[in-house]
Amino acid sequence: MKYFAYGSNMLPQRLQRRIPGAQMISSPCVLEGYKLVFHKEGRDGSAKCDIIQTGLPTDCVQGALFEITNDEMLVLDRYEGSGYRRDQVTVTGPDGHSVSAITYFATRINDSLLPFDWYFQHVLEGAIAANLDPAYIAELKKVACKQDPDRARADMERSIY
Repeated sequence: MKYFAYGSNMLPQRLQRRIPGAQMISSPCVLEGYKLVFHKEGRDGSAKCDIIQTGLPTDCVQGALFEITNDEMLVLDRYEGSGYRRDQVTVTGPDGHSVSAITYFATRINDSLLPFDWYFQHVLEGAIAANLDPAYIAELKKVACKQDPDRARADMERSIY
């Protein structure tokens, strides 16, 4: 099955730690009429990525398309937790063709949270690995984040680099 990753899961080494068989098959891919936001309430008390539908033709979310199995999707569901639901979207690949894919939408939202610095680094490194548009990456870099008070967790998360 096709999985559209738009946040920290764009980073192949992060996604492959969770589901080793995941293979990036197309990037950059674009989901039109949506906007990337950092407002999903994470289990660690920080903000994670979400996408919201705006319907505006000027809004888009860029990401990467991965091929994963049904069993791997179930594993990914456990990692993503109860704070997300999955749904079908149609993305446009770099060749201009439309592709149907599964992605995640947040169900637990808290606009007062910021992402931790290590999480934001995963998103940014994933955007670079997925060869997203430089202007899109420049907008990403404007996102405010905060240092994780749990240094051991931050060090463990950064160990994938």
